[in-house]
Amino acid sequence: MRRLAVTTCLLLIPMSVFASSLKGFFRYEVSHSNAHLTLHGVTTSEQFGATLATGDLNADGFPDLITGAPTFSSFSKDFRGKVSVFYGGPKFFSGNPEITFLGPNANQQFGTSLVTGDFNGDGIDDLVIGTVYGGKVYFVWGRKNPYIERTIDLSRRQPDMILQNFYESEKFGFALDALDINGDGHLDLAIGAPDSHLDKKKRAGFVYIVYGGDDFGKDMIRHFYYKPANIILKGKNAGDQFGSTLTHGDFDDDGVSDLAVGAYLATYGDQGQRGTVSIFYGDSNRDPVKYALDNFHGEKAFSWFGYSLAGKDVDGNGVDDLTVSSFPFQNFEVPGKVDVFLGGNRGSMSEKRMTFSYPDVSYVFGTSLAVSDVNRDGKPDLFFGAAGIRSSQDVFPGRVIGLTDINRVPGRYSIPKSPEDFRISGNVPYDWFGSSMIFDDFNKDGVQDLVVGAPSDFSDANGRVGSVYVFPGPLLPRGDIFYSLPDEEDIVTRASVVDQVVRDFDLKNKEKDFLKHCRQIIEMCLYDFTGRSRFEEMKFQPQLLLYPDVKSSDPYYESINIASLLGLVHPYDEKSGPFHPEASISRIHALKILLQATKMLQWKEKVELKKELGGIPGIHRQKTPFLDIDLKNNHMWWYPRYVNYAHLARIISDAHYFAPDEPLTQKVLSEWITNMHQFISSSSSVL
Repeated sequence: MRRLAVTTCLLLIPMSVFASSLKGFFRYEVSHSNAHLTLHGVTTSEQFGATLATGDLNADGFPDLITGAPTFSSFSKDFRGKVSVFYGGPKFFSGNPEITFLGPNANQQFGTSLVTGDFNGDGIDDLVIGTVYGGKVYFVWGRKNPYIERTIDLSRRQPDMILQNFYESEKFGFALDALDINGDGHLDLAIGAPDSHLDKKKRAGFVYIVYGGDDFGKDMIRHFYYKPANIILKGKNAGDQFGSTLTHGDFDDDGVSDLAVGAYLATYGDQGQRGTVSIFYGDSNRDPVKYALDNFHGEKAFSWFGYSLAGKDVDGNGVDDLTVSSFPFQNFEVPGKVDVFLGGNRGSMSEKRMTFSYPDVSYVFGTSLAVSDVNRDGKPDLFFGAAGIRSSQDVFPGRVIGLTDINRVPGRYSIPKSPEDFRISGNVPYDWFGSSMIFDDFNKDGVQDLVVGAPSDFSDANGRVGSVYVFPGPLLPRGDIFYSLPDEEDIVTRASVVDQVVRDFDLKNKEKDFLKHCRQIIEMCLYDFTGRSRFEEMKFQPQLLLYPDVKSSDPYYESINIASLLGLVHPYDEKSGPFHPEASISRIHALKILLQATKMLQWKEKVELKKELGGIPGIHRQKTPFLDIDLKNNHMWWYPRYVNYAHLARIISDAHYFAPDEPLTQKVLSEWITNMHQFISSSSSVL
């Protein structure tokens, strides 16, 4: 049994040094994995999963999943649309929806938008369904007693309530949002109508706001001619299509929801389709602001700034922030980006922002946005949809990209330079995977689940019907893990060295027999290890927990455990047994791990070395070509064996000075690993 009876000593350096330290990220491909649920559409080109919503419509305590398929066709009604409801529960969803609502008319695209909330005051979530054409918004009240029918055709049966606009061509209901904008405790409904005309300005766009209250829902049909909307917000210029996107949040932290309105086709200055987003602040005196106090604009023409919106706290200060995607769909050379405008000050939100860019123009970054704490560290995590629909030689399935380790201060960040923590790839090219996305806890286990729509996903039976993918939480870890190495001149961390050594020399496979045997007699195998650690919560089953600061969700968890079982590393100190994964490692300690991992040199205790060399005088007489290894320094007693071996084997090429106690850089570590592979190869060929 292999043992290493030594306590590793490290030089600790401030965390700011490690801007490029070891960073692990998970990649999951739905086409190759099965740790998810898949719900499919049934007819070609119905765009199943184009829209998503959650709400407890049957009052059983579990959130339900609602999916829209706006171009569904049936019974000679082309593009009538449909909305499906999948009840949540301990086992998530069955393969078929519990209820399906069919749009009443052809070409209406019923299900283009969805929102839930308690609008009629009975304590149960209701479902609101928007359309593109027809000038109507439909309400379905939540019920404790479920529907008997599995399919409800609204051309034959009236919905519970309808909001009817003046004109059928305004795209009334293209976007929906539910919020309490007047602070009266009742939920209000915001309805986007981006094709509304303002005087002679065609398609300037309107947003209608209908206040909730005790009398809401008493009319089966509310026509705006007889009972107008409480507030109408209006676009400024022809073609703005103001109201194309909506979201809300308490951006000024006054306890009342504020409404953000996107007009991603709006002209700004002399640049067309640059895009704008405006915030209309709510007010508890029941007189919300009817003009925007904060306005944001895209950077250049065809940015489509405002294509997707999210109104949740991102920087972790408890105040909602506004996240806005730019979706340069018509300019294939412009990388996508997402801006996060930090909330707090009404009228000056544009002054502080975080900008995330995604230079890979093969993807349209920002097709959807979501914010959720998936790694349960108490900090919001940011998720982006990225459709793979660029006109390039190679087209890939869409993606969902997650960032959990966010630098939460204003600035510009390129995701390839700070790799995503989590990526899910879709099924087939042009599947629009990631065009819709939502989080909720559907089985009430306390962990957020992710739902992703792919409205052009391919089914072998029916072609591009669309799919919805459900990823039960916890999301991390999931899929294959990858790593980004530090830049050459960056100081590497202890975790980075261990991980690179374990992976570069394939210790998991080369030592699999020993590791298997070690796990069978784990307490004996880790006898020396446990003797050096005072970590009281150490566990061997069902998963190893050897250090208080190395969790199973960490990217280096497996490599550190392998190195610990092989005796290559030990706890940093005996008091609490931490590993200090982000601490720097000295050059001599990294060299020791390398030589021992490849079985070139094994550790000898000081007692053994004294016996071999003739006591302390013999230890002091050790020779080395490096002038900065002085045996008068008591802690260097073991250095000569390692540097001399590595020097003779040409693993290290330093002359005169080795700097053994200085932090190791990635450039030097890479050189050592390369030289060691060459030495092993040449030794094997000689044998």
